Amino acid sequence: MEKSLVYAGKSEDLIAQACSHRGLGELYAIQLKNEKALSHFKASQALFVEADDSVGAAEIVAKIEQLEQLEKI
Repeated sequence: MEKSLVYAGKSEDLIAQACSHRGLGELYAIQLKNEKALSHFKASQALFVEADDSVGAAEIVAKIEQLEQLEKI
């Protein structure tokens, strides 16, 4: 997954970068590495917003909210 982020960055494709960050966020969330997950989700959201992808950004907001709710438990 880290390599996908590197290649996405080289391509300058904002959606590819956002998706790579989302994937890393999901991976870290499964591993209960919530700080890293949140960092990647926030990067993903910012990239989706920059790319004018409101659907992608909204999906990430939901993931961030879920992660924050889990941390409260």
